[in-house]
Amino acid sequence: MNMKKILTIILILAMILPAVISCVDGSKSSGTSETNTGSVVQSNGPADDSSLTNDQMLMKISSELPARDFEGYEYIVLTRDEAASPYWFTRDVFSEGLNGEPINDAVYDRNRILEEKFNIKVLARQSTATPATPAKAAILAGEDSFAAFTDGLNALSALATANLLLDYNELPGIKLENNWWDQAMNSGMSIQNRLYFVTGDISIMDNEGTWHVLFNKDIAEGLNFGNLYDVVNDGKWTLDTMYDIAKKSVADLDGDGVMTPWNDRFGLASEPYNTYSLWVGSGMKIATKNSDDLPELTMYSDRSVQVIDKALKLQLDKEIFIDHNTNMDIFMSSTVMFQLVGMRVLPVYRQSDINFGILPIPKFDEIQENHYTSFSTYNLTAYSVPITTSDPERTGILLEATAALSKYTLTPAYYEISLKGKALRDNESETMIDIILENRLYDIGVVFNWGGLLGIFTAMTTGGTNDFASRYSSLESKAEADMQKFIDSLE
Repeated sequence: MNMKKILTIILILAMILPAVISCVDGSKSSGTSETNTGSVVQSNGPADDSSLTNDQMLMKISSELPARDFEGYEYIVLTRDEAASPYWFTRDVFSEGLNGEPINDAVYDRNRILEEKFNIKVLARQSTATPATPAKAAILAGEDSFAAFTDGLNALSALATANLLLDYNELPGIKLENNWWDQAMNSGMSIQNRLYFVTGDISIMDNEGTWHVLFNKDIAEGLNFGNLYDVVNDGKWTLDTMYDIAKKSVADLDGDGVMTPWNDRFGLASEPYNTYSLWVGSGMKIATKNSDDLPELTMYSDRSVQVIDKALKLQLDKEIFIDHNTNMDIFMSSTVMFQLVGMRVLPVYRQSDINFGILPIPKFDEIQENHYTSFSTYNLTAYSVPITTSDPERTGILLEATAALSKYTLTPAYYEISLKGKALRDNESETMIDIILENRLYDIGVVFNWGGLLGIFTAMTTGGTNDFASRYSSLESKAEADMQKFIDSLE
């Protein structure tokens, strides 16, 4: 059955089901919330949901959306503009029409259901590379000109600090426990049981901004490194293993005695920020929350020092390391063994002939049980709602519905078709993708960046010196003060 027929059935069900239910005895199906609360059904639903296909689940969820008529309301989301941010622009909010591209078509299909179901018009207002900037100006001016906006976590945290965002726990129509919301973000980014940004199936930009390691399969085979997927599965993919392989990959290919990008082979294409990414891979956090959901600084410890030593060993070895910020295409030249980068590159790389695979960020040692995944605090985007919204319930209902429908439209298109089906070169990479996305580590201390502690990682890398203890000591008091000031503002 094609998508147009499915949508037709969905829309028919969406129109007739409320009437059918009202003609019966008023009882509600298992797992369904009362429609007058504006809530979408619980995602866990009846036990037999597991036997339903994706298309059947889409029809089911569509039919269970609350029956509300918003009388032609323009549901506007501020997004990143493609011209201003050609690499990290928002691709998951609006589509003008079907064009055969999976992400575009999934967004279009989802939005048509929303528009028919709620009598609205879904619109994206492209602003700048940082939508939080015009959003802040509009909020301070008391404007109610958009329902929500999406931006990187650092940008959103600045508005949360200024008390310009609504708490999702107090937003009618939202059910944060539903599995189309990212539960790791819900728990990791809450503070004193308040939550100012969310993501999940509603967006693909959380996946795009998630970091991972690419490796050149031809180099690995040529140098007899063995099956690196087996190294991960055997629990031996560690910082020491990565360093050893990267070091052995280095070669002065042109024989001139000087390591030169494009002409010689390097071990790792990375950037100064990624000292932090490697640190997170060992399960480290700048701040960890206590039983009262309040953050406490945990950045400095004996283990943290040991992790940074190993991360900088990779990042500061000039034979191994090449800064891909100034050589973004270097990995595609097949002159680099590893690249530590966001998943946004996968659709780009699939257009090349490079034979690559994907790995999680390495562990600290073999004793560490799980791999942990870092992300770009600037490019992993989430949704926030301004305090100036005139109808919080309407916004909550529409965000919840968007997320619910996205689970069966946008996510399959991205994860199975665009990511797994096209971008990867082998089936084993799919397992690695699962490991990476299921173990994203949200650190509230990094997102709010109290005291500027995040900058320590980049500063050490660009400065070429491991002076972690002194840098942390110089910023600790300010970080504590900034953190406490924000906590006090929540009272």
